[in-house]
Amino acid sequence: MRAARLAPRQWPSVMSTVRTGQAAMSTSAPARSSNALGQLGDEETAQRLVDAKAEMVRLGYHAPSLWTQVICWGDHDQFQHVNNVHFVRFIESARMRFAEKIALDLPPERQADMLRGKGMSFILHSINVRYKRPVVYPDTLLVGSRPVVPLGDDRFSLQSGLYSVAQGAIVATGEQINVTYDYRTLKKAPIPPDFRHALEKAAGAPSA
Repeated sequence: MRAARLAPRQWPSVMSTVRTGQAAMSTSAPARSSNALGQLGDEETAQRLVDAKAEMVRLGYHAPSLWTQVICWGDHDQFQHVNNVHFVRFIESARMRFAEKIALDLPPERQADMLRGKGMSFILHSINVRYKRPVVYPDTLLVGSRPVVPLGDDRFSLQSGLYSVAQGAIVATGEQINVTYDYRTLKKAPIPPDFRHALEKAAGAPSA
């Protein structure tokens, strides 16, 4: 079966629909355009990044593991904004940065287990992302992580926030359920005491 082809005279109506859909998505966006970031000088851009980090810390995200994600032109899809799938990958990068930072509170041999999946570590069970605002190039996102306390026996929730430096706002949030996993037995396991302590410390919760 041959695929139908649009006649040239039909293209304007199709592109009009795409633009209309994009405008509808942008109704909740602030007056400041994402494209404004490309019009700023280096000093002002750097100051916005500093302010963004301060805001993420104020919101309770783990400061040492904030992940800086520069948006590329190729991250766009045909609807003229960053494709939703990329947000999951941005959160994944932030999750691994979070693991690297909290592993510093573990003994050296446990650090290797945590980061290489060879001993007791954790594995992603599920992820949910809520998209609040479209993101376009040029922009830089700060992706923050914060564990939720109290922790479970063998799992914990890790909340994510994606902050647009250009828009000065959270553009997406996420929740990841992670399960403690023993890569030697390929089975879930209770959260080890040292890992529990590191997670509670990252959450700002008192440890027993």
